[in-house]
Amino acid sequence: MSGALGGFGEFNMELLWRNRFCQGVKRGGEYVCGGEADENAVNKVVELLGEAVGRILKWRVWEAWWVVEAMDLSRMAMRL
Repeated sequence: MSGALGGFGEFNMELLWRNRFCQGVKRGGEYVCGGEADENAVNKVVELLGEAVGRILKWRVWEAWWVVEAMDLSRMAMRL
């Protein structure tokens, strides 16, 4: 997915649309591609994935500073 990110952290939706989407069918203990997915389902999935990636980029959830800060705040609250 790193190829879908531009140089400035913008997500390229066109690369997401180029993916192949299919319906999963369980064979044995695994899911395999059983056929092309419904076009309406693909549109919804692409829309939701784009929104999710946009939020991840906006909030920079891969950085841990906010976890450390929340832990420090909870420790201070427990001392009071």
